[in-house]
Amino acid sequence: MKLANLAVAARMRLLIGMMMLGLVALCAVSLGSLRTSMMDDRKVQTKHLVESGASVL
Repeated sequence: MKLANLAVAARMRLLIGMMMLGLVALCAVSLGSLRTSMMDDRKVQTKHLVESGASVL
């Protein structure tokens, strides 16, 4: 079954489905990047707190 043989409504559904999959993939990549960034910030904060505690001692 070729794409050209599909009805217009079927092609529209296929296009919308592909767009939704792309959107889900983009959101997954963005969330992964955000998580990595937040974890890096948390590590830096923890390191600074440990260094501050060590300097007080």
